[in-house]
Amino acid sequence: MNKWQIKNMSGLVLVDNVTHAIALEMLAILQLHNIPVTMHHVGGAA
Repeated sequence: MNKWQIKNMSGLVLVDNVTHAIALEMLAILQLHNIPVTMHHVGGAA
């Protein structure tokens, strides 16, 4: 299963080891609050 993490621009992991669907939901919430982040694939099939 695909696992993802979201990091802030300082490299601090805010969301770790979640499914793609959950990562997208969290990404939307963080972007809604104008928090700059990056999303990274951390495991499973790409």
